[in-house]
Amino acid sequence: LLPRPFIPAIFMEDERTLLEKLARGDRASFDALYMRYAAKTEEFLCRMLKDRAEAEDITHDLFLKIWQNRSSMAGVTAFGSYLFRMARNAVYDRFDSRTVRTNFARQTNLLPEYELPDVDNRDLLLLIQLAVEKMPGQRQRIFRMSRIDGLTNREIAETLHIAQRTVEKHISISIRWFRRSPQFKGYWPDSE
Repeated sequence: LLPRPFIPAIFMEDERTLLEKLARGDRASFDALYMRYAAKTEEFLCRMLKDRAEAEDITHDLFLKIWQNRSSMAGVTAFGSYLFRMARNAVYDRFDSRTVRTNFARQTNLLPEYELPDVDNRDLLLLIQLAVEKMPGQRQRIFRMSRIDGLTNREIAETLHIAQRTVEKHISISIRWFRRSPQFKGYWPDSE
């Protein structure tokens, strides 16, 4: 029989109690919440950002903010949801640039024509934006012109002085990548 690992009692307390203690400045409660949620938060951020180091930095920043605002934590009813909302907003803030916020309204044509289950459309749009930014330059330019600016393949070909078949190929590769990518599974028609 293997010895049972020692788990401090503070790690077994319910979330509500931990938040109340945290609001009173209890460092052990903060540590317990950190142990419960830091890895999940970092994984969530890494999935959105595709950058482990940045996800780790943002996770630490979020928990620093929680510690700095600990007196207000007693009013939080669902810490997990609260934390992941903070994480999502941190990503939005990171990409609060010319392309993300100003183009959200125009990007709705990137979404499939059916209702997405359990996903905030802004989250999906952000993931799409991040994915597009990682595409090679020409493919990114063509995808944006097609899906964001709404140009036809012919108009794109004429603008870029390339063959229409080249435009079609780049768009096809992009859409195929989205359909096969695990982070977009089920959000694109014909995705497996």
